[in-house]
Amino acid sequence: METTIGRRIRQSCKARKVSQKTLAEKMGWDESQLSRVINDQRKVSAGEIAEIATILDISLDWLITGDDKFWVPSDVAARHDRDPETGEYRQNLDDLDVFRSIGLVYKQAYR
Repeated sequence: METTIGRRIRQSCKARKVSQKTLAEKMGWDESQLSRVINDQRKVSAGEIAEIATILDISLDWLITGDDKFWVPSDVAARHDRDPETGEYRQNLDDLDVFRSIGLVYKQAYR
């Protein structure tokens, strides 16, 4: 059975424990619009696909092609911030977004 974007969205929602209702709300859609996408009755634009990938924190490449890793590694970052109270380090989320974008560009360029 061929995997479609709709099926990958359904799988991602389930794995990320994001309800379809929540995803629809974050997209500014009603549930029926998302249902049509998931059931392959409605096509999605490139912008909508990118927004879905961002909301679900999944690989844009995987969402489109099904060929890449499902998730985006959340530990990739140039800088780490240290919380002075707890002494723990956490990734800088601004850097993380930049690295995800750069990584996707390189993947597309060197296929």
